Amino acid sequence: MKEQKKIQEGLITKLLSTRGHIVYRLRNKDSND
Repeated sequence: MKEQKKIQEGLITKLLSTRGHIVYRLRNKDSND
C-alpha cells in the first residue's frame, strides 16, 4: 500500500509540474506577442 501511494504522489507531482510548465510557456508566448 505504501508503494502504491508513493507512485501515485509521484504521478501527481509529474502532472502538476508538466501542467505548470505548459502554463508558463503559454504566458511567455502571450507577453512576447
